[in-house]
Amino acid sequence: MSIPLFAYLYCLMGILSLAVAIIIYRSYRREKNSTLLSLILVFLFLFVRGMAISIPAFVNAQDDRALALGGIIAVVAVYGLVLAGVRLQMFLEHPFFRKHSRGITGLLAVLGIASVSLLVYDFRLPIITESGLILWNANPIATWVTGGLSLVYGIFWCAFLNREARYVEDPWQKMKMYMLSLDGIFVGTAFFLTFTAEVALQAAVGLGLLLISIFLTLAVFSLAQRGLPSTF
Repeated sequence: MSIPLFAYLYCLMGILSLAVAIIIYRSYRREKNSTLLSLILVFLFLFVRGMAISIPAFVNAQDDRALALGGIIAVVAVYGLVLAGVRLQMFLEHPFFRKHSRGITGLLAVLGIASVSLLVYDFRLPIITESGLILWNANPIATWVTGGLSLVYGIFWCAFLNREARYVEDPWQKMKMYMLSLDGIFVGTAFFLTFTAEVALQAAVGLGLLLISIFLTLAVFSLAQRGLPSTF
């Protein structure tokens, strides 16, 4: 059996995410901005998610159990991503997050543990479509909770960064913040679609949004490295 298409796409997603994390790390070494450390973790978790899904398919595309386990690791990475995002300094500076950060972090951790536990307890094998995409066919409570949380969090991420970007004067910093705000919508929607997908088209749209988001982020941050100095 040939390697399915989703393996190459998720591998590409992982590689692009790692490239973004490396570029942000270079900014961190130059600027010593601790906020960037949490942002690096966000893209490293995207890298882990991509590799967790693609590597089992490259090793043995017929091993559905390995693919399912990779999917569970990918869910862990998603909750890690959200927790890393919540810890971003720009979020915690907001009065609501400063007051309720522990409660929010605790709630996310509980949801993550519950979702992963459901996936392990109700262990199901994924479905590979004729087009080479993957439908997780996992416990619906866990997938809808994870997908719904990702979408809500992505919308809030977008709204908050879009508002904060209006007060930034540096053009490159403003560009990066707007790009990160779009990431919230793209990534949140992509996770929702891929986790809850029941048909190949839904999985394809979700994965496509994720790849577009990461590719654009890589392009914007790469250009910013050559532009004006910025602190983000």
